[in-house]
Amino acid sequence: EDSELDPCSSLECFRGKIEQETYIDSYDPSVLRRVQYLLYEVKWSNSRKLTQRCCHSTRTEHAEIYFLEDVFHRQRYDPSDHCSLTWYMSWSPCGECCKAIRDFLKEQPNVNLVIYVARIYCHEEENNRQGLRSLVNIGVTIRIMDLPVYSYCWRTFVCDEDKDEDYWPRHFAPWIMLYSLELQSILQVSRTSGRGHLHEEMIQSHMQNWTFVTIYLLLAGLTQHCSRNWR
Repeated sequence: EDSELDPCSSLECFRGKIEQETYIDSYDPSVLRRVQYLLYEVKWSNSRKLTQRCCHSTRTEHAEIYFLEDVFHRQRYDPSDHCSLTWYMSWSPCGECCKAIRDFLKEQPNVNLVIYVARIYCHEEENNRQGLRSLVNIGVTIRIMDLPVYSYCWRTFVCDEDKDEDYWPRHFAPWIMLYSLELQSILQVSRTSGRGHLHEEMIQSHMQNWTFVTIYLLLAGLTQHCSRNWR
């Protein structure tokens, strides 16, 4: 989620949609692009309208911060109305963005947030891991994007011009499993009797699954980035 490398000056995607090539490239979990994309849905309880648009990070601002400070506050709403937010993100929020999200939700108690992510950002850094746990602890749902979610985003957020109708990234499956296991290990800590450590049987199960997926990736020839980004 490196906002320093995005040359774009505009945070919102053209016409609220993401280009086909950009979507495929940015949300491929095996490709480590540094720009953060955020596809979002906003639904107010007093309206039938569902807002579905796209924004991204720039050199000076992360996509999550832009959404919270600009997109959301441009909405006309009654503070008593309930709002459902769904984010589809190319990277999970960093630790600092998690803090901003927590502060936002404390100020907006009628907002419910669900986050789908294609990858986990710098998963070895404890600040980022703790940030994700803190969001879950206040009721935020965080999930790894699976194949049906990729397909839904393709139909919903990608520009129609020259778009292939059938988009089914089956080769994402092992990466989805890999990130799902890692997210499970991150979030499991907060569910283990308050000790802050995984139970021994949980560790063994996680490592067995990790070994299986790693072998799968090796056989599939998809481990070109693993040594740099996964322990």
